[in-house]
Amino acid sequence: MLSGGDILLLTLGGLAGTALWGAIGASLGAIIHNQVGAIIALLAWGLAVDNLLFGLAPSVGRFMPDRASDSLMGLREHHLLAPGAGAIILIAWAGVLAVVGIALSVRQDVN
Repeated sequence: MLSGGDILLLTLGGLAGTALWGAIGASLGAIIHNQVGAIIALLAWGLAVDNLLFGLAPSVGRFMPDRASDSLMGLREHHLLAPGAGAIILIAWAGVLAVVGIALSVRQDVN
């Protein structure tokens, strides 16, 4: 049975995670410069690489964006971070990818 705090964490964590995933997707699109390629890369990472990494090396895999998003929503799986730490990790992923995307976009020629 979920308590009121669990439902609030799930709702607010899900909203914050969705916003941060939007930033990650936009940043990845700026890095790859191909919309379909960015979507395929993001799905391949989330469905294959992230799950394998968390399954084989959970102490490293818990710092990946998918698992940080899970912990941000308050999921209670073994090896996941606390919700606050998950938020920090997901913000860091979004920030680093945004900086790389902006840096690559600034270097491009404008026609």
